[in-house]
Amino acid sequence: MISRFIETGAGSRARGSATFSLIASTLISIIIYFITAIVSGTVHGNTVSFSWNVGVLGAIAVCSIYVFLFAAIWLVLYILENREAEDIYTWVRKTLLGTWTVSYSIQDGVDSPKLRPDPVVGCQIYINQLDKKLEMKFIENQNPIWADHENIIDMTAIRPEMDQKFCMIYYFKGPRHLQPSVASHIIPAERGNDPAEVEIELLGHVTFQTPRGYPSEAPHVREMNGRWFDLNGNVTRVFSIAANAIAATESGQNYHTKLADAPISPDNFVASMGPIRFTRLGE
Repeated sequence: MISRFIETGAGSRARGSATFSLIASTLISIIIYFITAIVSGTVHGNTVSFSWNVGVLGAIAVCSIYVFLFAAIWLVLYILENREAEDIYTWVRKTLLGTWTVSYSIQDGVDSPKLRPDPVVGCQIYINQLDKKLEMKFIENQNPIWADHENIIDMTAIRPEMDQKFCMIYYFKGPRHLQPSVASHIIPAERGNDPAEVEIELLGHVTFQTPRGYPSEAPHVREMNGRWFDLNGNVTRVFSIAANAIAATESGQNYHTKLADAPISPDNFVASMGPIRFTRLGE
């Protein structure tokens, strides 16, 4: 959680606010100290020395002012940063919040009858309260290829197209784990590598129509459609290995290959994997 807090930039902004509050409250307290201090002078021959003394009560008052200023400045900065994060598309994000089921095709990458029907995954869309950004949590459960997991995508963007129509783009790069039944057919690229761990890089682009009459407490978006893309080709390779492994098992043969050597037709090896569809669950 801490690493994600830093990556999204919220951590750096919080540290910046704390630093500014510390410096500002310190400077103001020093000024108050010198203004309220009692100046006394001492003569030593031809030399006169001066000293400042605020007394015990004065020192307590200056310390109290320092603490108050620090908290007040930090609170003001926090409120301003949150208001800044609320942009003109906040109302659009709110229409997407909720639970979705996502069906995605792989026909452009690997068109195999062994991998039918199209995979389905659960998804929760919510707003991160730290930076006010839209996040998507994909929930993989009982998938024959991918191990159960919850994968959070925090790199999202919403752009207008026309009228009440918008598009959402999301991007993810990171490790995913395979089911043992699939990983057992992969030869590690290097000694010690875990064949069940695969680095993937995905991009999704979907469009949706917001309800007319919004922003005035309008209902949620019900459906989003678009395409998804396998940017580094590893998802395509994994599905290719899974399809060939199923075929080999059915024919009583053994099948093992490195991920990079997965047999993929040049005609199928494209970034576009196929259509993707988000359907809202419940209300």
